[in-house]
Amino acid sequence: MTRYALITGDSSGIGLAMAEALARRGRSLLLVARQRD
Repeated sequence: MTRYALITGDSSGIGLAMAEALARRGRSLLLVARQRD
C-alpha cells in the first residue's frame, strides 16, 4: 500500500520546503495550492 503525504500551501514557504524535502526522500505527495505555479 502506497502512503501519501498531503501538503497544503505547497507553492511557497514552509509548504514548498516540506514538499521538496519529502520528494527527495521518495515520498508520494498530494499537493494543494491556490495557484498552479
